[in-house]
Amino acid sequence: MQIILGIDPGYDRMGWCVLHKDGSVHHILASGYVETKKTEDMHVRYAQIQAGLETIITEYHPTVCALENLFFAKNVKTAMRVSEARGIIMGVVIQHTIPVVEYTPNQIKSALTGNGHATKADIARMMKLLTKRKELPKLDDEVDAIAVALCHSYSGRMKGIV
Repeated sequence: MQIILGIDPGYDRMGWCVLHKDGSVHHILASGYVETKKTEDMHVRYAQIQAGLETIITEYHPTVCALENLFFAKNVKTAMRVSEARGIIMGVVIQHTIPVVEYTPNQIKSALTGNGHATKADIARMMKLLTKRKELPKLDDEVDAIAVALCHSYSGRMKGIV
């Protein structure tokens, strides 16, 4: 059975989701976020991300990691911090010999809705249908991680990692 770890990278909050597919139904085993303390030094915050991810991997034993690619156009400082967090995430996942597959925001939208420029509302509707949930989590980071995991479930075969 394939267990997908979907990650929405960030240094304030890293959204995560663990799911598996049973026929046409996607079962979310768990989802959440790792939040770092804004008052802490960046190195401490990165250690918090690393420790949180280690705990998730140890508990759920994912077989593949789907990771959202960076997409920033304006804020270079934020892009750098998220890039550094992504490096830490990839390092932890690779240490556990879990294959990593990356998806752009447009690929995620397209996999879930058929439209690479879909709105958040379009994506939320499809996620509720695919997961048979009435409500989605409140924080975008967690919702985005679920979307990344669902994207991989639909797109992983095309990338050769299922």
